[in-house]
This record gives sequence, C-alpha cells and structure tokens, in this order.
Amino acid sequence: RVLDCATREALWAAIAAVARAAAGETTGRATRLNAIGDAVEAVVAQVSEREGVSLGILEDYVGHGIGTAMHMDPD
Repeated sequence: RVLDCATREALWAAIAAVARAAAGETTGRATRLNAIGDAVEAVVAQVSEREGVSLGILEDYVGHGIGTAMHMDPD
C-alpha cells in the first residue's frame, strides 16, 4: 500500500514537472530532466517520512537511452 501510494504520488509529481517544462517554466534539457527527478525524489522522501518506512530510489539499476551510437554502455 505504501509503495503504491508513493509510486502514484511520484508519477503525478513527475507529470506536473513535465507540464511546467512544457509551459516554459524551465529551460534547458538538463534542467527539465533534473526537475522531473527532483520531483520524484522529493515525493519518495515525503511519503517515506510520513509513513515511517524506508523508501528510496534504486540507483544501481540504470538503463540507457539511445546515444550517439547503437549499443552504447549505460552510465
């Protein structure tokens, strides 16, 4: 239940961050991506504290996007 709540709240926070970026409230690609990640991290921390459980973002499991070459290693 707590994980579901945190995930749902984080999703809506990320969508709100995208909407702000689309409205021109943020500039630059890195700034937009950081705003989305920051929104998700803030919600996870808030729900974790509110519910008294330890939630976090798994940083060791990263994927990769499409870079300048086809089969690039993930960062």
